[in-house]
Amino acid sequence: MRAICVDQEGILRCWNCGTTGLFSAARDSRWRRRAKGNALPPLVACQTCDSANWSRTTEPFSGPASQRWQRIFAEQAAAVEAARRVELEYSEPEWGADLSTTVL
Repeated sequence: MRAICVDQEGILRCWNCGTTGLFSAARDSRWRRRAKGNALPPLVACQTCDSANWSRTTEPFSGPASQRWQRIFAEQAAAVEAARRVELEYSEPEWGADLSTTVL
């Protein structure tokens, strides 16, 4: 059991697999009755890999701890980066950008 991780955008991630927002109360149904608002119980379980996450403290997210999830996370990150490159490649230039460098 390790502390829950926070990525650069401020999103909570599982320390083991790196998924976001898929947490449920782990082993303690009393917290479901006592929780008010958006309070997290002290121990939450990831619904993807079923690992326990300590939610009272946070750590910076540097990547999934498990080798299985590291491979999947790297594939997803590469797909996102490729989509971003394609979007930048096909984006139209700004209208005023070329006019400021030309001499009339």
